[in-house]
Amino acid sequence: MEYRAIIVDDEKNVREGLKKHFGWEKYSIEIAQCFEDGKYAWEFLRNHEVDIIITDVRMAYMDGVTLAKKAMEKYPEVSILFISGYADIAYLRGALKVDAVDYILKSIDLEELASAIEKTVQKIRARRVEKEKFQEMSRKLELSLPLLRRQILLGVLRENDDDLLQELKSLEVLPDFDAWYCVIVLRISSGSRWKLIREMSEKERVLTGMQIEELCKKKLDEYGKYVVFNDRCIAYFLIVNIRQNSYEEELFGISRELQLQIADQFHMDTVIGISEAFKTSANLHEAYLGACSAIESGYLIEETVPVSINKYGSTETELLYKEAEQKLRGALLSGNRESVHNTLAGILQITDRIPSEEERTNFLLFLLQLPERTAIRIKEIRPGSYFSLEKLLWEFLTCEILEEREKMLLELYEEFADRIKDARQPHDHAAIQKVQDIIAEKYMDQISVISLADTVNLTPAYLCVLFKQKNGITINEYMTRVRIDKAKELLGKTHLHLYEVCYQVGYLSPAYFSRLFKKYTGQTPKEWRDTHG
Repeated sequence: MEYRAIIVDDEKNVREGLKKHFGWEKYSIEIAQCFEDGKYAWEFLRNHEVDIIITDVRMAYMDGVTLAKKAMEKYPEVSILFISGYADIAYLRGALKVDAVDYILKSIDLEELASAIEKTVQKIRARRVEKEKFQEMSRKLELSLPLLRRQILLGVLRENDDDLLQELKSLEVLPDFDAWYCVIVLRISSGSRWKLIREMSEKERVLTGMQIEELCKKKLDEYGKYVVFNDRCIAYFLIVNIRQNSYEEELFGISRELQLQIADQFHMDTVIGISEAFKTSANLHEAYLGACSAIESGYLIEETVPVSINKYGSTETELLYKEAEQKLRGALLSGNRESVHNTLAGILQITDRIPSEEERTNFLLFLLQLPERTAIRIKEIRPGSYFSLEKLLWEFLTCEILEEREKMLLELYEEFADRIKDARQPHDHAAIQKVQDIIAEKYMDQISVISLADTVNLTPAYLCVLFKQKNGITINEYMTRVRIDKAKELLGKTHLHLYEVCYQVGYLSPAYFSRLFKKYTGQTPKEWRDTHG
């Protein structure tokens, strides 16, 4: 039999009549036991789970209402069917406002009983279907957690987003969320990267990535707590819970040993950047940029060893590079010529903060290459005036005075803004619509900005700018609103538990979901259900 039930009534003829003269087998119901009082039924229920309790209301030692309350507290999904007289109905409605409760009147009409039993069985079946869906979803979530953690960590490293940080915290990815950390970025060098991408099959590449990850973990096991993951087997990120006093020397030694072992075992060269120490995960993004900056700026500890630590650079100059790149990329991607001109002019006015003539020239060369670096993955953008970097650099360096170089930069940036503007329609409109369609269809999945950008063949930064310009909000905020709207719908139209609603709209932490729901609606999920259900 599919369902188990008990009958509780202080009248023997009612108990036996119900058991013998009703076709329980038609509904796949097995009558497990019959009891003359709620007290004895409760003793049975303490050790035996049942699906349906058919009980009288008034009994000597424990009445049916008390039995039902105790049973539902222990087994929340149990269904209760009361056998009652007319005088009991108003009392039952007030005492037990529970969806799983129904009642039939004495003297018992078998047709009325059949109708109540059929309705009860349908509710149980519906709950089981929902439970199976939830269990399947939980299983899939459990299987996807490693990938999810990797996506969220990549998102946090590359985008300073509060929602991603909260999800990172709720998933307990880091050993101690508010401890001291250091970020190590290990990249496969350009020559070896060609071998990795072109000479290996997808399976070989993934296997190599896993082996390098294991090598990193084994080396960090000697140090302390850490998190290691990779991005497409080309870059590896090590987030290390550091001992402040000696972390630089120790992590430099670990990094150098990793380089030598990767070169020995996989015949690949690597470059490594180490961030400064930081506290709390909110600074992960800045630390990642610092480690990358250490690599790109060449802050080498030893001339012959490609391991760099960020703190050995010029802090003031580094901040200027970072500020310039952030402001100029945003202006360039907007496609607004006036905005690009004004932003670049403002940056050029503060180049006198750079201490030496040589460093000022290097900074201008950095600005010179920024537009084309920004356009790398925007396929629709037409070529600019300079078809080769060599030609661009030659013309720039042959400018005799600073004013000529600055004029060339302004013309180059304004031209790029026009190219972006031309490329944006209709492709960008279609790209944004595609992103919105993906979010509408897969809002329950763990979607990252990086994966969305890959789908529409844009850089994450460019996609974020376009999306905000069209919708007035960020991609993450848009996704949150879609999820909250779906949660409101589920809370108002279903009887799912609050944690089930949380999982069905793509969140893994009910506590975080509740905080976010209240932030957007002004009410907790329970308050929303009570007022809109």
